[in-house]
Amino acid sequence: MNNYHNVLLWAIFSLLLFGTNGVANSSESGDEKRVSLTYLNYPPFCDETLSNEGPISEIITEAFKHEGYSVQLEQLPWARALKWTKQGKYDGIFTAWYRKSREEFFLYSDPLPKNELVLFKRKDSKINFQHYSELKPYTIGVVRGYVNPSEIIDAGLTLETVNTDKQNLQKLIQSRLDMSLTDRSVGRFILTTQLGVNADKVDWLEPPVKTELQYLMFSKASVDHKAKHKSFNRGLQAIKDSGLYQKILDKHQL
Repeated sequence: MNNYHNVLLWAIFSLLLFGTNGVANSSESGDEKRVSLTYLNYPPFCDETLSNEGPISEIITEAFKHEGYSVQLEQLPWARALKWTKQGKYDGIFTAWYRKSREEFFLYSDPLPKNELVLFKRKDSKINFQHYSELKPYTIGVVRGYVNPSEIIDAGLTLETVNTDKQNLQKLIQSRLDMSLTDRSVGRFILTTQLGVNADKVDWLEPPVKTELQYLMFSKASVDHKAKHKSFNRGLQAIKDSGLYQKILDKHQL
């Protein structure tokens, strides 16, 4: 009887350890490789309501797919997403601007589509400038929690802080602000899809105040983060070379 119990216990132990195929289980069963990513609500770049969760989500998914990875995406508020990714609960987070202080916790991918921060204004206003100091007579809306460009801060301009990009543009339309500092693509998306404002009512000043590249940041606390980082960059270059990268941007009209 004791021998029988020993054999039975060993059989159960072997099944739990090796699975039914006699191969040790892992997070990557067979040829399947998985990566978990989180991102914030940031249309038109990425959002769960957009087709394929937006162009950046689609680019990232296709880059990993080229390298044999399946991708699990979850949209979260930025602060929570950043905290949990830093802890390794997710393999990566997008989209993020480069900040040296984050290198302690993250590896940056090769660049993704850029943000171009511009000053939106009403089309009937005659605002123009050569130097930022010339904008001192005006009030500029900025969004709470965003990193404002040094060009704006150093010029000592009058800034009014709001909670969202939508609120920023609403106040501009209502003539409660003279200008609104917003990413060009984000601003155009909000104006046309949420505020119903025609292109002939609002425009923006060129050149952009600031251009920031966006990145996928890999958590140094996650498993195999260096391998996933390398695979993603390789896949990203591959879909750029094949033309798929640009096709995705064109499809989403970004």
